[in-house]
Parts: sequence; structure tokens; C-alpha cells
Amino acid sequence: MNQEGFALIETLIVASIAFIIIPISFIKFSSVHQTQSLDYFVNQLKEALHQAQITAMAKGKTVNVLIDDQNHLVKIQEGGNDIKSFHFDKDIEVEKGTQGKKITFLKNGHIQKTGTIFLKLGKKKYRLVFLLGQGRYYFEKQ
Repeated sequence: MNQEGFALIETLIVASIAFIIIPISFIKFSSVHQTQSLDYFVNQLKEALHQAQITAMAKGKTVNVLIDDQNHLVKIQEGGNDIKSFHFDKDIEVEKGTQGKKITFLKNGHIQKTGTIFLKLGKKKYRLVFLLGQGRYYFEKQ
């Protein structure tokens, strides 16, 4: 056996192990990326809903949060004027349940209509639930 370097068989074994492990790590990374992307969108949407509710109560006016899944955009509007908007990942699916994609906060901070909206990316899914009275809502991981 040659002591100055590696034998061909040793090099092939190491290379084959590397070629098996590398694709597995990319699969795991993709799953982690989807989870982080959806979690980031959920946090942004929480902040937008909170800002819309606070604005409605502070100004005594109706404020809307519009989710435009065609353009991957969320807007907060007061009287037709944009207060804030942000884009979200094009792979995130927004499915209306019993709540439409327009959430309206009344001047007292209450939600105009109860219902649910589903947020999905790959196998990860959230349900956004709007409750009756006092403007309560919550996100539920499914």
C-alpha cells in the first residue's frame, strides 16, 4: 500500500458519501426556507393588522387591510389612501375561508366581519381567525 497518498478506492468512497449527503442538506434547507418565509409573512401581517386597528381607533375612521395575492401585496388603507404596503413571497398562497381578502376595522377597532383566511406555503399552513367583537383575531399553525 502506498503511504504517500490516498488509494483510488478511498477517494471514491469519500466522494460517493459527499454526493449522497449534499442533496439531503439542500432538501432540508428548502424546508427551513419555506418555514421562515411563511413565519416572516405571518409576523408582517400581524403587525399590519395591529397598525390598522390602532389607526382606526386613533383617527376614528374605518381602515382596511387588503391582501392582493395576484400582486403579492398587502396594503393598509384609510379612506382610499395607502398608509403602508409590503410585498410577500410569490410562493405563499392566500386562500379565503369565510373572510374575504379585505379586512375592515371600524372606528372603534372592531372587525366588520368575522371569518377565516388560510395562508399556505408548501406543506406549512396557518389559519387566521377573526372573532366577533372587540377586534380580536389570532393565527393558528396547522
